[in-house]
Amino acid sequence: MTLPKGYVGKILRVDLSRGKIKSTDLDEELAIKYIGGYGIGGKILYDEVPPWVAPLDPANKLIFATGPITGSIAPVAGRHTVITKSPLTGYFGDANSGGLWGAELKMAGYDVIVITGRPTTP
Repeated sequence: MTLPKGYVGKILRVDLSRGKIKSTDLDEELAIKYIGGYGIGGKILYDEVPPWVAPLDPANKLIFATGPITGSIAPVAGRHTVITKSPLTGYFGDANSGGLWGAELKMAGYDVIVITGRPTTP
């Protein structure tokens, strides 16, 4: 299965410890296999955060992700999901929200933002 050209956006990776930002293409196979922000964000968290990393550790990731219909004319198409290792449970934690933010992220060309690290100043 292939998706229409331009359907899959990019991943923006922000490393606060190093002050680096990197943009990469979202893998089409990942987008097909783990549909939506919840699935893609969960897969990134599972693959990139070792089990021993504490929720407030700089090695944890804070992931903002949109779904496949975010920004479209479909009902409830303004949703986005936030995924991280939960400080409450120490395991997978997520929340989702509506409004314009998810659609604006998608229209900027990004499906996912992955934030890691800890800045030296606020």
